[in-house]
Amino acid sequence: MGETGNIAVEPKKFGFLLLNEFTLISLSAAIEPLRMANRICERQHFNWKTLSEHGAAVAASDGLNINVDSGIASPRALEDVDLLIVCGGTNIERNFSGEIIRFLRIADRDGVALGGICTGSQVLAAAGLLDGIRCSIHWENLGAVARAYPNVPVGRSLFTIDRCRYTS
Repeated sequence: MGETGNIAVEPKKFGFLLLNEFTLISLSAAIEPLRMANRICERQHFNWKTLSEHGAAVAASDGLNINVDSGIASPRALEDVDLLIVCGGTNIERNFSGEIIRFLRIADRDGVALGGICTGSQVLAAAGLLDGIRCSIHWENLGAVARAYPNVPVGRSLFTIDRCRYTS
């Protein structure tokens, strides 16, 4: 724990849910600033862990397999997670399941903030977790999401923060 004056500051805890064919550059673009902030501050302000549906390594869209810390079925999957980011990528329609939808709804019910990078927003929309909430998504999926989820105000911004939803 870091301290500012007499006020203890908790590290912000991120969970990254990696879906099959996720874009590695999006994951790196999210984690590297957290790592660098910790390094520059010489203090652990940010922590993160990676998750997958079954706890096994996940193939990124470039073919690299990335090991994860936990599967979503683990009772500790959401432990130490303040913000859960869904990391999407190519062929998103076939790369999420009913189990992932249930897990995201449980996270929301438990008060975990949610986000999506690349096409991760589409999974949040499919779970009904972006209804009435402004969001961003990869430009190639903008039209499809707008048509499939008319209650989701999707925009062209690179990122959007609306209430406890963080999308890019």
